[in-house]
Amino acid sequence: MSNMYDVNYGRVLMGDSLGFHIIFALLSIGFPFVMSVLEYYAWKRKSEPVYKIVRLLTDWTTVLAVVGVISGTIIAMQFAILWGPFIAEARPHVGKFFMLEGYAFMVEAEFLAWYRISAGKVSPGKHWLIGLPITLGAMGSAVFITIVNAWMNNPSAIITSTTFFTITHSVAAYLLASVMVVIGWVAWRIWRTRTKLQFPHWLIFRLSMLSLGLIIIISLLGHASAQNLAKTQPLKLAGIEVLDETGPNAPLRVGGGINESGKAEGGVVIPSGLSVLAGNSPDYEVQGLDQAPKDRWPLLIIHTLFDAKMILVGIVSTVTVGGIFLYLWKGTHRLPRWYVKLAAITSLSGILLVELGWMITELGRQPWAIHGKMLTKDAFTTNNSALSIGYIFPVMFVVLFGATLFALSMVTKRWRAKEQITW
Repeated sequence: MSNMYDVNYGRVLMGDSLGFHIIFALLSIGFPFVMSVLEYYAWKRKSEPVYKIVRLLTDWTTVLAVVGVISGTIIAMQFAILWGPFIAEARPHVGKFFMLEGYAFMVEAEFLAWYRISAGKVSPGKHWLIGLPITLGAMGSAVFITIVNAWMNNPSAIITSTTFFTITHSVAAYLLASVMVVIGWVAWRIWRTRTKLQFPHWLIFRLSMLSLGLIIIISLLGHASAQNLAKTQPLKLAGIEVLDETGPNAPLRVGGGINESGKAEGGVVIPSGLSVLAGNSPDYEVQGLDQAPKDRWPLLIIHTLFDAKMILVGIVSTVTVGGIFLYLWKGTHRLPRWYVKLAAITSLSGILLVELGWMITELGRQPWAIHGKMLTKDAFTTNNSALSIGYIFPVMFVVLFGATLFALSMVTKRWRAKEQITW
């Protein structure tokens, strides 16, 4: 059995690796989606400027497809070397979904190659149809991997309500984060070049409309997910909201925390707020942390992370709605320079939201690797030789991250020269 030092070491290594991997994964899902949406518009409106953006997104997606292979291989190596006991326990239940994830990626890669080769050689409508499986394959990869994670959180069955909400909430968040990255890049180009062209402003407006739709969907899914959490993972919800006692009229607490005696204190308290959120009634009984011994509590830092996430959701929503309003205001169809700067600066907020969401999910499951079945300390390797080379994985991801930024920069410069882009 691993000692606690080794387990924390393993958690840090896994957290670092997945923190990088999720960035590559979400963009490889989101960019094809944005590409398909914009190509459909370009096809129907015969818009060459939009087609140019589609070709840029095609280049970005190609880079990320290659990076995805490398990143996924590193993660697989890390699991095999450092988390052998977990693999042995999980394989009989969810091993097939790792295989299906590989097939889904194969669909994405093959259609991406066909999509690039067929550009300009088939009708616009056929080319758009060829591109759809790229998005579907990428989303399929996310679905199969997320099924595994949902099972780790709720292993009562392979497919549960937890599976549905984890998949839908996370994939919608990936799409929002990717749309925001594209908005941020366009805003940065407007800011840097001081262009007088109307098209980049129009593009930010259209993508902001798409972002608003995704924000609404994510908000509805988030509320439904919280209610499902109260039924399927009540201790995680109690940790997120630092609810110390079980009962009706459970308060919703913003800020604050748990003191040494195990009582919630501080922050802004909304009476009966959590009961209403979880069960649509002040009389709804919500389970608190008192239902489990302290050594089975989730890591309570998830409360602070959740508060930070909600603040960030408010900022993203305000910036998005503000951009739509400013574009339409006075009919000028131009965004103020200060807003363009703000959009560029906040463009990575979507990625940060995804990171926070997964941190809450994973830290909220602790001390379990598979909830109720396998503790994290029993899932980590006891092989000292394996531990001694563990540092190589975050190093590899740092190098890969730098190489990815360089590759994206190169293909973007080549695109600007080829397409004669002046902004």
